Amino acid sequence: MSRPHAPSARGVTLVEVTAALAAVSVLAAAALPALNTPLAKSRRADATAALLALPLAQARHHADSGQYALDLSGLPGAARRSSQGWYELRLEVQGPEHWRAVARARADSPQAGDRECQEITLEVREGFVVQGPNPRCWSL
Repeated sequence: MSRPHAPSARGVTLVEVTAALAAVSVLAAAALPALNTPLAKSRRADATAALLALPLAQARHHADSGQYALDLSGLPGAARRSSQGWYELRLEVQGPEHWRAVARARADSPQAGDRECQEITLEVREGFVVQGPNPRCWSL
């Protein structure tokens, strides 16, 4: 008489490993955007710091020449990039007492994925400062 064959100890099959990897991949894909949002918000400080330095530089230039600088090359100490390099900066002079500075996320930086605040602006009109495009871009 033959005895029933006892099941032997077995390892993990390729199908089980593949299923586990697929589950981990789905969880990671869901978690990455949740991690990127706080990082993008913290990197916005790079843009806001660069923008907040411009009104003082523009005020000095205005005191010396009687007009605002038309571009960043006319402002001593102003740079075309933010200090961390996440943003490109530009000036838009819109009148004798009205100018706007724009920090735009560089396409080759991780900030390019910040869909909410691709551009952060600081507008000065007759001495009044408006931070834009919305307050969330300025709150860290």
